[in-house]
Amino acid sequence: MISLIDVIKQTGNQEMIQQQMTKLLGEWGIHCAITGEMIPLIDLRYWNMEMNEVYHDANIMFKRHLEIVELKKDM
Repeated sequence: MISLIDVIKQTGNQEMIQQQMTKLLGEWGIHCAITGEMIPLIDLRYWNMEMNEVYHDANIMFKRHLEIVELKKDM
């Protein structure tokens, strides 16, 4: 079975593949769970796997973390 990576390697040079992937990751994105701001996948750095949420930056992530801790205390 040929993988997608093998097909990509056979159809173009490494530099071209890198440029195409960077372009795709810059165009595709996901919305911040708190602000709704679009985050390009290439810039995605902050997420909470337990809550299945992504965050625009570390400050937003930390504030959300504190909220979650408080919610868990109240349970």
